[in-house]
This record gives sequence, C-alpha cells and structure tokens, in this order.
Amino acid sequence: MQISFFLILLLLLGVSCSSSTPGPQLQKIDSLYRPSESREEYLRRMALERYRALRMEYLNRPEKVKKVQYKKPVYKAQPKENPVPVVEDPAVLLRRREDREAEIMQNIDLYCIKKQDSTEFNSAAECREFCTNILLECESEVENGFERKDRSLVMCVKNRLSKARI
Repeated sequence: MQISFFLILLLLLGVSCSSSTPGPQLQKIDSLYRPSESREEYLRRMALERYRALRMEYLNRPEKVKKVQYKKPVYKAQPKENPVPVVEDPAVLLRRREDREAEIMQNIDLYCIKKQDSTEFNSAAECREFCTNILLECESEVENGFERKDRSLVMCVKNRLSKARI
C-alpha cells in the first residue's frame, strides 16, 4: 500500500511539473538587420541584396551549347519553256460553242418552267426576256464568252438565275 501511494505521489508530482507550452524563445536576429535604420530602409536593402544575388547567379550560369543551324536549301524554280499554243480544230470549237449554248438554253427553260406558276412573270415571254438580259450581262462580264474552254459563262448564268429576285 505504501508503494502504491508512493507511486501515485511520484506520478502526480511528475505530471504537475510538466507543461505543454514551451518556454519563451528569443527571436532570431537577422545578421543584416541594423537597429539604426527604419523598416523601409531595411526592406529596400534586402531587395537590393536579393537582386544582386540573382544577377550574380545569372552571370555565373553555365554556358549553353549553341546548336548549329544549317541553312535550308533554296530551291530555284526551273525556267519553264514557253508552251506552244495548241491550235484546236475549228469543228471542235464550233461543237463546244453549240454545247454551251444548248446548256444555257436548257437552264433558261428550266428556270421559266419553275417560275411559270409564280406571280413574278405575267407571261413566258417576260421570263424569256428576263433570262436573256441575264445572259447578256454574263456575256459582258465573261471575256470571250462562248469561245472559252472553261464553263464560266454557263456558271455565271446558273448563279444569276438561282439568285434572281424580281
């Protein structure tokens, strides 16, 4: 019983003397701090020291190995020989012109058939006149109208008829 009492007393004494909060610690004093200068002067001096250290770090960095840059080869276009103009047979040219005229007339007829029931035109003659005016406008815009190899005149008439609004 005395031993248990002695152990309890010893335990109580050990617990009561210990504390969870540490004792007062002294603040670390910066070696660069001088008490005679103000806080702003101190902060300014610290910023200068920081930038001086960064500049020295930049100047003492290791040299980068420069990559050798090769010039890209310049390709010169070979001069093209002037192609000899191909003279086509007049029969082929005439056939091409007839084909283009037929296609344009088919487009005009189809347009007038579609617009037959609408109130845009009073008669088929008015529709034909409108389409003929479009054809004349396209002929004035497209150089060498029917004699061209491409279909630019046909496409002009088709586009104008599809966009036509009276």
